[in-house]
Amino acid sequence: GTKSMERFEVVRELGHGGMGTAILVRLKAEPAGKEQAVKKISCGRNLALANKALAEALTLAALKHPYVVRISEVFLHQEPADGAWCVCLVMEYCAAGDLGNYLADMRDRPLAGLMEWAHDTRLQMIGWMHQLAAALE
Repeated sequence: GTKSMERFEVVRELGHGGMGTAILVRLKAEPAGKEQAVKKISCGRNLALANKALAEALTLAALKHPYVVRISEVFLHQEPADGAWCVCLVMEYCAAGDLGNYLADMRDRPLAGLMEWAHDTRLQMIGWMHQLAAALE
């Protein structure tokens, strides 16, 4: 099949940052199919920059580890509206959000609630640390 954004139905935007946008999508050919996340890295009209970003994204996609979000495909897309290039990374959608936001939410909890939470989930936290360490090996 063609690797382009046109084959996806956009469900909603997940986030937006300085480098681009993350969106929740599903394949148009499979309307009841699983949702995936697409990170669109903006490169403007600079094709050389887009090709460099594409090469880096392909390197990331080669990383396969059970504790790292899997990138299933990478492709270069040109926006029809303005001709801008973007590198698209199609990946698993993590419905619970990212670990950074989760930990930031914990920072805002009252101390008593945080202590109860830490007590109840200490084994889970240790598991996360083991997963992070394994992913970095």
